[in-house]
Amino acid sequence: TAGAGIVFHMPARDNKAGAQMVRFVDAGKGLSWGHFDEAGAFVGEGYSELNLPPEEAHKLTLAAQGDIYSIYVNDEPVVQNLRAQNTGGFIGLASYRGPNQFRNVELRIGSVAP
Repeated sequence: TAGAGIVFHMPARDNKAGAQMVRFVDAGKGLSWGHFDEAGAFVGEGYSELNLPPEEAHKLTLAAQGDIYSIYVNDEPVVQNLRAQNTGGFIGLASYRGPNQFRNVELRIGSVAP
C-alpha cells in the first residue's frame, strides 16, 4: 500500500548512501525510519504503529541537529534523539505505491519543532 516521507542528510543529490529516511507506511498505519547503506539499500531502524486515517492529511515533522534527530506526527512526538549516519546534506521527498500528496512542505533553519 501507499507510503510517503522524507530523505535527509543525503551526501549528494544522486547519492543516498548514509542518508536517513522517515516515511509513513501502509497508508498511514505506521511510520518507519532508518538509513541507506553504502549500496543504497534501506536499513530499517525502527517502526511505530500509528493507525492514521488514510483519507486525511497528516503532518510529519523532523527536528534535526547535527547527527541527532526526532520525529513528530501531527505535533505529537513519535521518537526522539535518534542518531543519524551523517550530520547534514541534501533533502528529498519519497513516495511509493501512491497516490500520495505533499502539501505545505516547509523547511525552517534554526527553529525548534514542532
